[in-house]
Amino acid sequence: MLTDRLDQDGIPVLSDVVVPSIERLSAIPPLLDQIEPEHAPFQDKEPLEAILRREAHLILQQVINEFAPKVEAELQKRLDARLEELIKQRQPV
Repeated sequence: MLTDRLDQDGIPVLSDVVVPSIERLSAIPPLLDQIEPEHAPFQDKEPLEAILRREAHLILQQVINEFAPKVEAELQKRLDARLEELIKQRQPV
């Protein structure tokens, strides 16, 4: 409950030091710059640049798909408002 008091000694803080075991350290995958070239994940596959370009294109397309209806609605609203102004100017008083 919100009214219960917490035991401050039971809450770990950033200053607590945790010493990882050898098993935990060995389970961490190597960084890309630590992988030997003959074991590189992108060897004999599509070049990294092509993958990145394709992913960038997909992100751009997602943004366009998300914002296109909003842009279209705003353009339609402004067009309708401008047409109303033009029609009012042309009508004799």
